Amino acid sequence: MFAAPGIAGACDFVTSTNRSLTFRWPSAMSATFYRLVGDGVDETNDTNIITVTDLTPGSRYSFTVWAVGSDGLASNNVTCTNSTGLL
Repeated sequence: MFAAPGIAGACDFVTSTNRSLTFRWPSAMSATFYRLVGDGVDETNDTNIITVTDLTPGSRYSFTVWAVGSDGLASNNVTCTNSTGLL
């Protein structure tokens, strides 16, 4: 039987610039990759930290992250929210 990986915890804001945001979340043991989606962004990453670039200065963004296992099953999701800096 297949089981989806699970993210146990919340998304943490790490840092921002006027055009980027960096987030981190607890790693999921059986995750093959993580998928971050929202506000026109759809990115995958093989680690539990990601920097989203080419954002609008002074804007608030909200993203959803899932851990995806090798069988394609996705975890519960966590939400990452914060604002970019001003120019």
